[in-house]
Amino acid sequence: MSTTGPRLDRPILVSLVLVGMAWLLAGVPPWGDADPELFALGTAYVVAGATWYAVRVTRPSITAGQEARDLALLWLAAVLLWAVFWLAIDPVFTAPGGLMLGTLTFAMWQLPALAGRAVWRRLPRRTTAS
Repeated sequence: MSTTGPRLDRPILVSLVLVGMAWLLAGVPPWGDADPELFALGTAYVVAGATWYAVRVTRPSITAGQEARDLALLWLAAVLLWAVFWLAIDPVFTAPGGLMLGTLTFAMWQLPALAGRAVWRRLPRRTTAS
């Protein structure tokens, strides 16, 4: 019986966490006049979402459809989180606000991370002398 945990796709995990945290620190830093609750919620979403997705893509024989579904679930979570946050600001605009901000922030998170992974995977591998 194996006691190892689930496998992680390291480039996916690292790229998503780095890009997500960079956007959070730039947009809603946890100091000054920014909203610390929004930073905490964003941090939880980025770390949990990145970890979940990095585990999901390492499944044996994953199909493109399954990977697309996993990305859609991450996007939907972003839309729902923004809708809940927007509810406190303007209850009438909750659904459109959540959809607009969720989609925008999801794209701003995923696209730079995708580019980072493409570069990472082209880097030469380090080998150890035996």
